[in-house]
Amino acid sequence: MEPYFLPGTLLQGPVELTNCDREPIHIPATIQPHGCLLVVRVSDRVIVSASENVDEWLATSVPDCLGQRIEQFDARLGELVDSITPIREGKRVRQTFQLRHRNVVASAHQCGDLYLIEFEQAHDETDSVGAELIGQLFAGLEGKRLEDVYQSTIEIIREFTGFDRVMLYRFHEDDHGSVIAEAKREDQEAFLGLHYPAGDIPIPARKLYELNWIRLLADVNVDAVSMCPPMVSTDGDQVSPKPINMSYAQLRAISPIHLEYLRNMNVGASMSISILNGDRLWGLIACHHRGAKLLSPVQRDVCELAGSLLSTYLSSRRQEDLLAQRVAIGESIAKHISKLASQDDFQQAIIEAAPWLVDLLNADGLAFRQGAHVACWGSTPDEEQTAELAIRLDEQGDDNIFLTDCIADWFPQAADYQATTAGMLAIRLGRRQAGELLFFRGPYSSTIQWAGDPAKNEADESGRLSPRKSFAKFTEEVDGRSRPWTPTDREAAGTLQSTLNSVVVEQAARVHRINEELRQLNADLDAFAYAASHDLKEPLRGINHYLYLLEQGPQDDSTYQRGMVG
Repeated sequence: MEPYFLPGTLLQGPVELTNCDREPIHIPATIQPHGCLLVVRVSDRVIVSASENVDEWLATSVPDCLGQRIEQFDARLGELVDSITPIREGKRVRQTFQLRHRNVVASAHQCGDLYLIEFEQAHDETDSVGAELIGQLFAGLEGKRLEDVYQSTIEIIREFTGFDRVMLYRFHEDDHGSVIAEAKREDQEAFLGLHYPAGDIPIPARKLYELNWIRLLADVNVDAVSMCPPMVSTDGDQVSPKPINMSYAQLRAISPIHLEYLRNMNVGASMSISILNGDRLWGLIACHHRGAKLLSPVQRDVCELAGSLLSTYLSSRRQEDLLAQRVAIGESIAKHISKLASQDDFQQAIIEAAPWLVDLLNADGLAFRQGAHVACWGSTPDEEQTAELAIRLDEQGDDNIFLTDCIADWFPQAADYQATTAGMLAIRLGRRQAGELLFFRGPYSSTIQWAGDPAKNEADESGRLSPRKSFAKFTEEVDGRSRPWTPTDREAAGTLQSTLNSVVVEQAARVHRINEELRQLNADLDAFAYAASHDLKEPLRGINHYLYLLEQGPQDDSTYQRGMVG
């Protein structure tokens, strides 16, 4: 299956900084010149495109090889293609042999309806070339703090590859990145701790890093080699040719904008190794060299394995930490929830439970809104302001959990109390009438060291926006935001919501049961009142008659006696 971001046509017009997020960098129709590329149609195994430098590598011309079946061109290449596993797109198979009097490494993979066969110079290497490095990496993972793991990993990779500088670059929630570990030459300026805006690694590049775990740019100052033809037909009718998808190609040429960016940094060669969390890009091991730098396919395989090993290790550590956090959250909720659930006044129960609820989500205060009633605890907006926030949440829709580290960005009126309350996490309980539980965090001032001003655009003499040339340290003071809500905070909120919803349902059932009991009691009282009024009618008549006689005053004995009798 082709990657979902493959567009049907090339981006029209020149590539500039303003449209680099739409630049189709996976279909450049060019390759780096330290190798050559053949493109073979899967359906009939015919060579449909070749790089212009094919004569330097395979002792044949582009016209001579186009239209040939790969087996006719070289039987060993046919066998190489046969070994491709179609189930896993992009999976490379490799063979080293002498081709047209030259020792080459041929790497083949399938992408959609095409086979791509890449050729590079073979090196005298043994199978154990990376065994020592992988052994060192394994040893560096045992029983260490994450910061130490980061540092030892990049130091080992720098020693293995010979790059001047190797950095571990981590992406943040907003896609900007920062250098969290660095190994470099002593005479180089440090990049450790510097942040880089999200635009420095555009969306198309991040997508490719998720597909292809390693990318080498051997020399920023050489010209790319064109593919002939640049577009090919995948069904043989030549009616609807498509660009050649090079998402998995090791030789794929680099975006002109990125080349300019690297030159501005005085970088002559670079290599990036993807670090993934599941299938999402977590970070990169970024390698820079002042001059040209070419690594063999085997060396790159070892580096890719190192990235895979670090990815697996970090995922394992995150799972362990997540499990421990889940246990702690569950124990905290279990410890306190029974007391909360036993109370009839749910709003009062929430406020009494506020200290541990706030602690659970590392908040500074909370508010509970139920209908027109608002109750607050800790550092929060006032009741009227909290009610406005709850109404705004209702207008937003049915999101059961909403969070922001800057309320004012979402609700501009919150700027009035931004100095005391900056972030909010809101939980909707049951149906809307059950209420909302709002957690608040105060402002958290922080300082970010950027590699250059992230808000400053640079233009060339023609006015074209270009990659920035200045990477001088730029300090940004960040105010009006809270500490970010973490994935653990969100998970804790989800667990709390589920538990409190159960309490709400239980309390609703208890209220229903009490109402049923009261209804039955009222029915019993009505029945008793009816029976009592009927049974007391006769005695009441006698009493009424007696009272009448008393009102008549004293009479003679015979009259009195007759009255008493009758």
